[in-house]
Amino acid sequence: MPSLSSILDGPFDAILSDYLKTAAVPGMSLVVLQRGPNVNSPETAFRSYGIAYHDQPVTPEIRFPLCSLTKHIMALALLRLLYEHGMSQDTPVRDVLPEFRLLNEADGKAIVTFAHILSHTSGQGDSDGRWSMMKATDVSLYDYLAAQPCKSAPGTRFSYSNIMYDLTVPAIEALSGESVMAHLAKVFFQLLGMDKTTFEGEGGDGAAEGHYRGEGSDIDGDEDQLPAPNPHRLAHLGSGRLISCAKDMAKWLAYLPTDPFYHLIISPRSSVPGGNPDRPGNTIIDAGEQYGFGLYTGSCQGVPFIEQWGAMGGFAGVLTILPSLDLSFVCLSNSWDGLEVGALVSRLLVNKVMGTDPAPCVKLVTQERRQRMRSEMADFAPVTGLEPAESTRLLGTYITPGVGEIHFDESSNVAIRPQCTNFPWPPWNHGDIKPVATYLGDGQYAACMEYKQWRRDGDDSPVEVRYCSPFRLEKQAGSRALSASDCYFFPSACTLRPKGAQVG
Repeated sequence: MPSLSSILDGPFDAILSDYLKTAAVPGMSLVVLQRGPNVNSPETAFRSYGIAYHDQPVTPEIRFPLCSLTKHIMALALLRLLYEHGMSQDTPVRDVLPEFRLLNEADGKAIVTFAHILSHTSGQGDSDGRWSMMKATDVSLYDYLAAQPCKSAPGTRFSYSNIMYDLTVPAIEALSGESVMAHLAKVFFQLLGMDKTTFEGEGGDGAAEGHYRGEGSDIDGDEDQLPAPNPHRLAHLGSGRLISCAKDMAKWLAYLPTDPFYHLIISPRSSVPGGNPDRPGNTIIDAGEQYGFGLYTGSCQGVPFIEQWGAMGGFAGVLTILPSLDLSFVCLSNSWDGLEVGALVSRLLVNKVMGTDPAPCVKLVTQERRQRMRSEMADFAPVTGLEPAESTRLLGTYITPGVGEIHFDESSNVAIRPQCTNFPWPPWNHGDIKPVATYLGDGQYAACMEYKQWRRDGDDSPVEVRYCSPFRLEKQAGSRALSASDCYFFPSACTLRPKGAQVG
């Protein structure tokens, strides 16, 4: 096995630096760990690239959101507590959280266990529940879930659900009798010396600032990377809120395989549907990927991996373990366009160890990034409708899945739906939005979102108005509700229900 220093030699660093530049990723922090003959003394190497915040360079101490890398840590903490209390992963959630229920759970048709939540097989998906909907309707998590049926029998179908993973927080707190952060610190972070790992942090406070791609970006580079103000607050605790740094994650990588529940969380629980274009590395991983508790398992060109990737609010990250090569790594970047970097790092490591040419892998990952960008950067021409009339105006507040509340006022009704762009991130998480719609006749409208980006504190520059996220609307007969379709936001089709709304 080559030494870690020889693996991360000039070509590795040069290829990675060139890719980050081409993808316009402002900064990235990488830690690679190699386990030698003495598994208790692994060798660790750090690589830092670019800028974390303004002109502050990335260092191994700069913190980044872990995004969904949070999930396997929450799973380990919860499993430990369940077993300490004489329970297991197969314990029904209601045994620990009596308030929890789903719409069709009370009739005995669906009993959700912690195994179902941790393996994303609860029958719920992200299309079934969003925190924005709870905020808009002013209901608790438990009351919101009580109105949600299982769309598939628990344990039968993989459907990624952040909102169900957030139940790990009240479960950990109920079983431990302390806050989730206090418990994680006690059982993991303090013992491992991970003193920079927490749930709090803002860009500039020793933490990176997230970025997303601006309009006019070039698929072949020269992209406009815009700051994403206060993105660390977007994720909820159980599904993606932890913030850490490369130095701390080096300690976590060294510890992880020694955790008594490690083999439980990497044991396959569900098959992951293939062909997901949003999955970084989808062009190079082999068929048959599976999911345990917070970690994927599979192989890439015949080399087994254990992995979790994640992205949110202008950040992307991945934790990958290559057990057959005694290598593992975490890379954290402050751009949505860092999504494919983890796949590239993984393949560069494999190519170096096996002595194969990295060029084909670099080409595939680059093509994957460009294909994703093409789908994300679609432009939509203006749509000319009818002049607004009293009988066709949309006025008032509506509740919609994914977004929460949207409000139509007089200025929302226009004769021409403006030209707009599909943003590769939820605009309502980064600015103020307002729907804009033109009436097409026969109860149908062409619409999009008017977007005004939030500014950093102290930034008094003019606010630019941009238009994004096109969709279609149609009045529902005998109702003030509106059917939405062709939505370039989540979900693609839904019903907008009035909240004191008036539809003329």
